[in-house]
Amino acid sequence: MKGFFGKILRVDLSRRDFREEEIPEEIYRCHLGGKGLGTHLLLELNPRGVD
Repeated sequence: MKGFFGKILRVDLSRRDFREEEIPEEIYRCHLGGKGLGTHLLLELNPRGVD
């Protein structure tokens, strides 16, 4: 059985597309825990100035 550890699923609803991506180990080393990883992904995916 395949697991999901170290992966995220990016879903684009406007294009009706999705892709599975591996999270690089460097990101795990820089961001401790789920909150740190979630914050990193939020800042990475949203352009500057988004509320």
